[in-house]
Parts: sequence; structure tokens; C-alpha cells
Amino acid sequence: MDRNDPNSWYEDPKGDNLQKYSFMRQMHTPAMWRVRQSPKIHRAFGDLWGTDNLWVHYGRCILKPPLRADRPKWGKTGDPRGLLHFDFPVATTPKRFKLFQAVVYLEDTAADQGAFQCMPGFQNRYEAWHTAQNGDFDVGNHIPMDQGLESPTPIAGKAGDLLIWDSFTPHGHCCNTSSKPRLAQFLSMWPATEEGHEACLRVFWPSTLPSNDGSALGEKCSGLEAERLSRITQWRDGSQTDFKRPIPEIVTGQEDVPSCPLSPIGRRILGLDLWPERVLQPPL
Repeated sequence: MDRNDPNSWYEDPKGDNLQKYSFMRQMHTPAMWRVRQSPKIHRAFGDLWGTDNLWVHYGRCILKPPLRADRPKWGKTGDPRGLLHFDFPVATTPKRFKLFQAVVYLEDTAADQGAFQCMPGFQNRYEAWHTAQNGDFDVGNHIPMDQGLESPTPIAGKAGDLLIWDSFTPHGHCCNTSSKPRLAQFLSMWPATEEGHEACLRVFWPSTLPSNDGSALGEKCSGLEAERLSRITQWRDGSQTDFKRPIPEIVTGQEDVPSCPLSPIGRRILGLDLWPERVLQPPL
């Protein structure tokens, strides 16, 4: 993609729909790691979890282009209000557990620019809503607006804004009816513990799909240490996997990833260095 060439915003060269859904292929550019190792972002997640012993999720960036009549499959949804979804298999998740996700606004984003949208407070009634559906979850992770949900709230933001939501909040994006693309980066952090590892796998690696080392989710991707080593390998090689692409993929332009200087926080949220066992210190 070339941000200065609008036609390139609508290309899907590999034909796997990744870019059609606005996701950029890279996951390990130096610029992305500068965002991930931000002390302010780490502090925000640390306050939510009550510990600074965290790992970061390798979320992607998105470039969400404006709706275009000659590119109807880019960004169009079945509802003019846009998209809502959860990032876990809803049918098999009747009970809420603790996990957070976030997006960083890379540029000023208006509400009509394909902005992030969600239903604030819904996480508190998720379990009651799940019970009321009587097992009718044929829609998978995408939730029709009329399935017990009211209209979502679009959230405009300034460049550098961090927005964190509870994973049990329906979220998604508005239709981009502006003339500019939306640029943002997704990420998450969770405790670097077995419990945190299991929680993140339930969202970022559903049990119906192979894990990053080929094992079943029931084996916890071979455990916490295997996951740490896998994370380091992906960072060093500039490769990546996610739940729809379990085979490591080398992406052009990421070979220099280890050249991005990592701060002490960056090395620890990656897993390159271990966190000491201590409780989060209160801010000064």
C-alpha cells in the first residue's frame, strides 16, 4: 500500500482477503515496536491488570479506505451502521473472563472515517445477553445489530490517542464515508503467566484452530516458555502467524526488525528478558 496513492488502498495482491479487511500485512516494523514499547501504554495496561509483568500482543495496523462504488467489497457491511463483533468464539464462551484490547490512533480520525465503535458498558451484561440468545450463534463472532444490541457509539480521536476496551464489549468500525483512510494500530497486553497466557489464547487463538506451534489449544501451545521462544523467533525473523495463518510468513520489509532498539520495557513485553516477580509500583 502507498498512502499517497488511493488506488493502492484497494489492492489485495495475495488474494487472501487480509488487506480487503483493511489489515496491513506487516506485524514487526520498527515503527510498530516503538508504539508497543511506549511506557505510557505499558502503564495503562499495568494499571488495569495490577502488575507490570506483561507481554504484548503482535497486533496489526489497519488502513481502512473510504467506501467506493467501484470497490464494493472494501469496508462494506450488511448494516449502514457498520460492524460489531467479539474476538473470541461466542457460542462456546458463556462466561466472562478478564482481558483487554486496545487501538492507537495513528492520525486524527473523525467519526465518519471508519472510526472504532463499540457499546460501552455491555461487558457488564454479556452473560445475561448470552443466555438470552438460547444458543443462536450461527453468525459466529460477528453480531447483527438487531441481535439484542442497540446502536454502537463511534469514537473519534486524535493522533496518539490510546483506546482500551474490555474484550467482552462488542466492537468494530463504522463505514468510512469520508474521503480519507483511517490509520490505526491494534495491540493488547496481558500478564506473562500461565493464567494470562490461557486468557489471551481464548481470544487471539480460538480452540478450533491450530496453535502457532501446531499443537492443540488444550496443550496451551506447549506452554508459557514455548510461547515466549516463539515470540522471540517471530521478532528476530520478521515472521508472523495469526489464527487464520498458522504457517509463519516472512513479510518483505521486515527483515530489519531487530534493528529497532528495544527499551528495557520493550525487551520484557517481547519476552526477550524476564520480568522480575514484583507488584506494580504506584505512580509517583
